[in-house]
Amino acid sequence: IASSASPHVYAFLFPNPNSHLTFPFTDTHTLCYKFDVTAKPRPGQPRCVVKGHVDTELFLSYDCDDDKIQFMSPLGEEVKATDDWKTQIETLKDVGDFLREQLPDTELLPAVGADPPILQVNVTCQRDGAGRTSASWKFAFNGRLCLHVDSENVTLTVVHSGGRRMKEKWESDRDVTQFLKKISMGDCKSWLSRFLVHWKKMLKTTGNPGTQPASPAPRSRSWSSPGSS
Repeated sequence: IASSASPHVYAFLFPNPNSHLTFPFTDTHTLCYKFDVTAKPRPGQPRCVVKGHVDTELFLSYDCDDDKIQFMSPLGEEVKATDDWKTQIETLKDVGDFLREQLPDTELLPAVGADPPILQVNVTCQRDGAGRTSASWKFAFNGRLCLHVDSENVTLTVVHSGGRRMKEKWESDRDVTQFLKKISMGDCKSWLSRFLVHWKKMLKTTGNPGTQPASPAPRSRSWSSPGSS
């Protein structure tokens, strides 16, 4: 954690105006990274995978255990040419390493049966047309949402009992809470802000962008609600 939380300057730069993306040009935009971390993967199953989304567009799939990258859209192709790409990948790998360390702290481990335990995590940041930003983490275990973290004030909310142990442990560990805040409120927001500067040049728009509806957030996972526990 200590090395992960050291300050860096990260940026996504997308300078190619000829890329043809499917994004609507709107005021509100969201960047989301979705991690799947498996405690005991089967043969051929990745231990850690992260997928990057901008609004509804999947642009990156990264195996953070074997360091394998797939670019899922023209946006992803632009990312690989940036000077800061190596640092970005190192950050995603650091997050994957951190998440693997948390698997033993989930209370749902004894109840997963024959399925390999999977920790599913979303880190999301959003910026609206007025420049206001927000960020959060969601932690689920085998499809059950357990813990929500409001990054701005570092408020941890247990959604299911499986997240109680993580909440109790993290609230007393400033290194962890600052790491979560730094990734979501620092790195993610910086990447999104810098990306939008170049995104406007890549999109062909008509009319006043401010009159168009807000762009949809990345598609949600199929996570169980507390009432289904």
